[in-house]
Amino acid sequence: ALSLELGSRGVKCCVIEQNDRLGASQAPRSKMLNVRSMTHVRRWGLVDAIRRATPLPPEYPSDIIYATRLMGSEFARFENAFSTKRAGDDRFPDGAAWIPQYRNEDVFREAAAHIPSVTVMMGTRLLTFTQTEQKVEATIATADGSQVVRADYIVGADGARSTVRSLAGIVMDEIPSASTKMSNISALIHAPGLSKLHKLGPAIIYHVVNGEVSAGMGPFDDGDRWFINAHPPHWSGDLANFDLVAYTQAVIGAPVPIEVLYKSTWAPRALIARSYSQGRVFLVGDASQVRPPTGGYGMN
Repeated sequence: ALSLELGSRGVKCCVIEQNDRLGASQAPRSKMLNVRSMTHVRRWGLVDAIRRATPLPPEYPSDIIYATRLMGSEFARFENAFSTKRAGDDRFPDGAAWIPQYRNEDVFREAAAHIPSVTVMMGTRLLTFTQTEQKVEATIATADGSQVVRADYIVGADGARSTVRSLAGIVMDEIPSASTKMSNISALIHAPGLSKLHKLGPAIIYHVVNGEVSAGMGPFDDGDRWFINAHPPHWSGDLANFDLVAYTQAVIGAPVPIEVLYKSTWAPRALIARSYSQGRVFLVGDASQVRPPTGGYGMN
C-alpha cells in the first residue's frame, strides 16, 4: 500500500518482501477493506481490480446474524454491518470490500510492479541496517546471498514481530485493559455445500451462541471455504488435543464433511511502540501498534 502511494507521486522506492509470492498464506486474517481504505484504493485506480478479486458478488449482504447454531434459530441480525452497500454519501464513493487479505495483497503487488518508480523484490529479507543523518543503508538476504540497498528512509511495515523495530531498539508497551489471556482458534475450513445447506440466509458473519459452543464463522473464499473463530469453553489452549472438526460440526449443528485447511491460536492483545520513528527509520501498521483484530482494524 505504501509503495502504491509513493509510486502514485513518482517517489522512487523499493519493497523488500520475504515471501516468494504474496497470497502464499491461506490464514483467514483480515477479511475486509473498509470504506475509508477503499477511498485510497480508488485514488490508486484499483477499485475495479479489487471488486474482481472479491469472492462474493456485489449484492451479497454484509449482515451479521446471531443464532443458536448455523442450522438453528436466528435471534438477532445487523444489516449491512460492514457497509459493503454504498451509503449514498459522496464523501465515500465506495462500499467496503469483503476480501481475503491474500487476495488484496496480490492486487496491490501486481499494480505496484507496473509503477516505474517502484521496485518490488520478492523472496528477500532485511538482515540489518545502519543510518546516518543523510541516508539509510540496509543489508538484505536474497536467493544469491546478500546485497546492500541505500535509501533516504526505511519504513518498517513488517508486522507485530517487526525486524525493523527490533533493529531500531524501539520497545513496545502492552495496554493491559485491552489485552486478555483468552485463547481463540482461528481456522479456514472447506465445507462443501454448507452455504446452501443452512437456512439463515446470506451473511458475512454468523455468531453462534449456546450452552455448548461459542464461535463466529462465515464465507471466506470461493468453493465453500469458511473461516471460523472459536472460543471453546474449558479449553486448555492446546490445538493438538482439540477436535476442531467435531467442534465446528457442533457450531453448524450437523455432521457435515469438513476439511481443515489452516488453523492457529491467538489471544487478543494491545501493544503500542514508545516511538514511531528513530531518525530516518519509521514504523507503520502492526509494527507500530497492535490491536485486537475483530473488525479488521489492524490492516485498515
